[in-house]
Amino acid sequence: MPNNTGKTYAYRSAQLTTSAALVDASSVGYSVVSADNALNSSTPAGSTVTVDNVQPVTPSSGAISTTNAGGAPGAGKAGTGDTISFKFTELNIDPFLLLAGWDGTASTSVTVRLTNKGGASQNDGLTVLGTNLGSVDMGDSGYVTADADFTTSSMTVSTAAGVATVTITLGTTTGSSSLGQVTGTPTATWTPSSSATDKAGNTVATTSRTMSTPMF
Repeated sequence: MPNNTGKTYAYRSAQLTTSAALVDASSVGYSVVSADNALNSSTPAGSTVTVDNVQPVTPSSGAISTTNAGGAPGAGKAGTGDTISFKFTELNIDPFLLLAGWDGTASTSVTVRLTNKGGASQNDGLTVLGTNLGSVDMGDSGYVTADADFTTSSMTVSTAAGVATVTITLGTTTGSSSLGQVTGTPTATWTPSSSATDKAGNTVATTSRTMSTPMF
């Protein structure tokens, strides 16, 4: 009979929905018993969890922001090293449901796509491919003349003062010739995705948030 003493297993359970009757931040006890096919059972092991049934939201101010890396191509034009950040007023945002397979402990590679939506009458768009970060209406049609991908972009998540911040640093682009430069104060709008959740399975609110300055 094999001896499995000391083995560890990486296992993620299915999401469990808390009862609406439970009070947020209250403590609930539970116990775990394991059994094998021969019906040998372990001694019950008990512990407690803290109830979290509050929907994560985004800050009313500063939920979306960008920085410019400096130098060419300059402010208002996306370039390698520029950043875009998304903030949630929830420390326990689940990285696994922002990007499948990501635990958030280290940066991960993503692709940022700037989308030309059809000339001067349609604002350009920004998405981080394969993630549940939602979408950005960039507020102006001058960022790209054709779709441009920034591959090998890096994504990190950090927490401080009750806020989780997801930051993407732009990598190299496959469409530098299609990048344009925007001036003035266009209003970009971020709409989060309800597919993102906190670690308790509460879905992120999809209230749109804005920034009134050129992106990047």
